[in-house]
Parts: sequence; C-alpha cells; structure tokens
Amino acid sequence: MKPKPVQPPRLASSASELGVKRPAEKRREAKQKKKQQKANAKKQLKEKRQQQSADVSMRDHSVLDNSRHSNRESADEDDDDDEVALNPDFKFDLPAAKPHQPLSQPPEPKLRAHGEKTNVDALIQRRLLRQKPADADADLEAAADDPASGSAAPQAEAPIDPDLVDADEVKPKAKKGRKQAAGPATPGFADEIDRPDLPAGSSFLALNLSRPLLRALAELSWSRPTPIQAACVPIALAGRDICACARTGSGKTAAFLLPVIERLLYKPAGPPVTRVLVLSPTRELAVQIHSVAEQLLRYCGRRVSLSLSAGGLDLRGQEAALRQGPDIVVATPGRLIDHAHNAPSFHLRNIEILVLDEADKLIDEFFIEQIKEIVRLCSPTRQVLLFSATMTDDVRELSAMALRNPVKLFLSDKADVTLRLQQEFVRIREQRESDREAIVAALVQRSFNERCIVFCPTRRLCHRMHVLLGLLGVSCAELHSSLSQAQRLEALERFHKAEVGVLLATDLVSRGLDIQGVRTVINYSLPDTLKVYTHRVGRTARAGKQGLAISLAGEAERPLLKQIVRKAPIPVKLRTVPKSTVAAYRERIAALEPDVSAVMQEERLESAQRAAEQSLNRVQKRLEAAGSSGSRSQQQQQLQRNWFRARGGCNSATAGAASGVLGAGKLGKAKGKKAKGSA
Repeated sequence: MKPKPVQPPRLASSASELGVKRPAEKRREAKQKKKQQKANAKKQLKEKRQQQSADVSMRDHSVLDNSRHSNRESADEDDDDDEVALNPDFKFDLPAAKPHQPLSQPPEPKLRAHGEKTNVDALIQRRLLRQKPADADADLEAAADDPASGSAAPQAEAPIDPDLVDADEVKPKAKKGRKQAAGPATPGFADEIDRPDLPAGSSFLALNLSRPLLRALAELSWSRPTPIQAACVPIALAGRDICACARTGSGKTAAFLLPVIERLLYKPAGPPVTRVLVLSPTRELAVQIHSVAEQLLRYCGRRVSLSLSAGGLDLRGQEAALRQGPDIVVATPGRLIDHAHNAPSFHLRNIEILVLDEADKLIDEFFIEQIKEIVRLCSPTRQVLLFSATMTDDVRELSAMALRNPVKLFLSDKADVTLRLQQEFVRIREQRESDREAIVAALVQRSFNERCIVFCPTRRLCHRMHVLLGLLGVSCAELHSSLSQAQRLEALERFHKAEVGVLLATDLVSRGLDIQGVRTVINYSLPDTLKVYTHRVGRTARAGKQGLAISLAGEAERPLLKQIVRKAPIPVKLRTVPKSTVAAYRERIAALEPDVSAVMQEERLESAQRAAEQSLNRVQKRLEAAGSSGSRSQQQQQLQRNWFRARGGCNSATAGAASGVLGAGKLGKAKGKKAKGSA
C-alpha cells in the first residue's frame, strides 16, 4: 500500500501570483478600473435623477395643498353671504386630473455590466410611446378594438427579403475573435488567436522571462521568439489551457518549456513533488525534449529538477528517480502508466501542468485509452497544454476531453510546408516499380550522401537498403522500431555527429525530431496521407534554413501527388534520372544480391544465438534468486506487476514497448489504418 504523501503547496496559477505583472494583466486591470469608474458615474447620475424626481413630486404636492386651502377659504366666505345666486348651468363634473407620472430615465448610452439585468423590451416600448403623436389616441383605441390589428400587442417583425440578404457581402475577419462550436464533436474555445501580440522582431526580453532563462537562451543563440512562442508563453504563464497548432520546425518544444520552467522558478517551498508532466508519443522525441529542457535549466541551479521516463531504458533507475519527486517528468504513455501503477511513492495527483506534445500522433498510435487513464490520474485542477502540427477531428476530440475553455492558437491550421522547402518528384512508370531501389541508390550515392534522411515504408525494406547502400560504399545508419533503444539512440547520435551521412528510417523519425543540418529528405514512396508527408519533409528546411525533398511517385500515388502540388507554396519540380544510370545501378544491385542475402542470413543466426543466450541468463538469474529467498512463490509475488488493460485487451507493458512506434498494434480503440512502417 502506497503511503499517502503530504499535500505540497501549489504553484502560482497566474502571473500576478508570481509577483510579475504581464502586459495582459496590466491591460485587464486598466479595463476593470475604467469599468468601475463608469459604474460609479452611472450610480451618481441615477441618484441625482432620483433626487430631482423626489423634489418635483414634493413641489407638486405643495401646490395642490395650497390650492385646496384657498378653495376652503372662498367657500367659507360664500357661506357668510345672505343671498346666494343660483346658476342653472352649474355642474359638479370636474375635468379628470391626469395621473402623476414619475420622471422617466433616458436609456443608457451603452450596455450595462454583465450580471445587471436590463429589460430591453420595456425600454423599446417606452421609446416608441414617446415618439407616438398625441392625436393618435383615437386610432390606437380603434385598433385595439379591431382583432385584425396587432397594435394592442407588440407586433412580430416582418420576414426579411431574401434578395436583400443576398445583396449583403460577408467577408471573413482576419482579426482574432470568438468562434462558436460547430457541433458536439467540436470543442468550444474560449478565445482564438491567429497571430502573437508581440510586434515582429521582438526579443525574448519582451516576454518578461527570468534571468537564468534569458542567459540559457543567449547561449543557445536564440535571440527572437518564433510566432508560436510569442503567442503561447504569455497565455501559458496566465494559467490558461492551450490548444496550439503550428507547422513543423516552428519551435513548439520551447513554446511549452519556457513558461513551465518560468513558473517552477517561483514554486513555493515544500516537499519535492512532481508538478509538470510532458507526454511524448515516441521515445526519441522524449529524449530530445529532455535534452532541450536540460539546456534551458543550465543556469537554474537546483531549483528545478528533471527526469526522463521512457520505454527501453532502465526501469529501476527510473523508479528511483521518480521517488525523489522531480519537478518535471518527460515520459511516454506506456512507461508512465507502468510507473503510476507499480512504482512506490509515485503518483500523479499533484500534477498541475500536463503537456501533450504531438497530440495528433498520440491519437494515431492508438494511445487514446492510455491518455484517458493518465488524465484521470492527474489533478482535476490541472492546466493542459496541447500541441500539434496538424489539427484533425481526433485532436479536437482529445481537446474536448482533456481541456477546459482552452485558448485556440492556430498559427498554421493547414497541412502546408515552409516556403524554404523545394519539392521535387521522380515519376515511376507502372511497369518500372522495381526500379525504386536503383533510383534511390543512384540519388544517394551520386548526389545526396551527406545530411540526408531516406524514409522507407517498412522496417524490412529499411534494413535491406541499409545493407545494400553499405555494400555500395555509402556511410549510412538505420532507425526503426525493431532496434533496441540503445541502438536507436546510437544511430541518432552518429547522424548528429556526422559520422554517417545518410539515415534510413521509417515514420518513427517523421514526428517532432529536430535533427540539425538536414539538407535532403528522400521518400522511397509517398505515404498514405498528406499529413504524414508534411511531417516527413518537415525534417528539413527548419528554423529558416533551405531544404530539399525528393519523392518517388508511382501511378497509384497520383491522387496524393496532386494534393501536394496544389498546396505547395512554391512550384514543384520534376526530376528525371537518366535511363542509363538507372540501368547501371539495377545491374549493380543484381550483382550484389548474393552478398545481401548472405549478410542478412548471418545476421539472423547471430540474432538467434544472442536471444538464446539472453533467455538462458534470465532463467539462471531467476533460479539463483529463488534459491536465495527459499520460496519461489514469494519471488514470483515480488516480480509480479500490475498492468493497465485497454478495451482491446492490450496492457501497458505492450504500450510501453510500442511507445513511439508507428503501427505498433491496436492499443484501445483503433482509429484509421495501421501505418506501414516500423511496428
């Protein structure tokens, strides 16, 4: 049974609690002050008019009393007369006195404050009665007796002429504003922002960040915030939920790390607990976020602690780190649920900020059940920051589930690419589908053998191309989900350090990874959707640099090719590889085929031998542990772990192993097709 931890003091939920006033707060305070002044002026005016009305009423009563007193005196004098003159035309019918009407207040020139009731219909009827002429009383009475007339009651408005409606011209507004939800499947957003409040060219000083963060940013040579950073940081510091969408390479990682670290620098004193949770769909992306956070925390000392919890890494070491209560935990969904259910002294009840990075991939990877479980385990008063490069219906459903009145930051809600990316295509004839390997080998060996990523549709093909290009003398590495986590990180590190010039990968690398200096992206074949293509080519032309994307397009891929050409910001180009070159590489590949088969056969034998040795070592360790404890049942009880089971029957162990893997199997409710690459 887990001991109940002491509830720590919470983070400041707004910039005012941090002791720093943001420009938005200053504007809000000025607006409230102006509103209060107007309310006081209205109140004084109302009291003054009521006083004037009371004075007029008292004056009318005094005049009436004087007239009555004078009438009594005249009557007494008439009684004293001996002779009374009789007037036959005298009648006691006096003209009907008009009833007293209090002074009516004119309608307010502006709408009243929220929460103060105003009878608008009464004001309208009063204004209509004032404008009605005095001689219309007879017509009004006649109309009241006529049942066909509707003047006795407020008359319904006449229908609007459709021709007049069609004549009106409605233009979309470019300014930010409110947007109503289209239906129950679409979540409502409190505000919608399509551009940052900061002027173009502003530095990070305009965001009012702390000095340790500014020093770290200067060391990283980040002088100006990107649009998504300038728009997100002030809103996140104010404690609002955010649903942000921006194109790849726009700086979304720093957009949520900067406000998170800024708030943690002002955390209250108390026992160490985990306050911030960052979820990533892939292990490699989690490692990258952890690395960026370490760079930003370089000058923060020990005030903010950080931990990484991802699949494929040391489980016991992660549990020991989580027991220390790090302020920020960067994790993948499966491994995090494993720790939440099995790690002692670790829970998510104190999570105050939940970050969902690459949310569209969290849905594509069938992690929806794991995300629901994590959201349920977190504090109900949490702040949620959701980031995605593309906005889909599944992301909107996730936003409706996890966010409360979020601010919508859509700086690029379309699946478009940057202006600095040149897109080229190589046409593959229907009878020449077998030439793809030869064309890719020719492109890589002849022209693009440095800082190049080649995307392959499957793991098997990725490994084959690695062997083939290696035999052709190309320095390359492969990265897909069949590799261990250590092998994945090693391949990324070698490509980062330029030890290899070509990285052969599946869609595992297409999301979120910021690999510096990538010049070219080659697609062995086009993916199934435009969204996946956008993420693939987004690995190059990042942070304002130039990039080139070359894709091999067959006849079956023409519909997607038409979409790409139609949405391209600059004209695309057609690259033609000479037939003689393709024929020469086709012959070389055919000559190397026996070598490729031999290499892969040796690799399978070594892999089987290594797996047998590992299995034998595990059995020996269990036998030794069982003999030392003296009870096999107690040892099994110690090794037993609780697993989170989704609707589809998969548990969190499978999810943890598949975190960051495209097409890793159905986890929970499967949505869409299973991805081709890298289970």
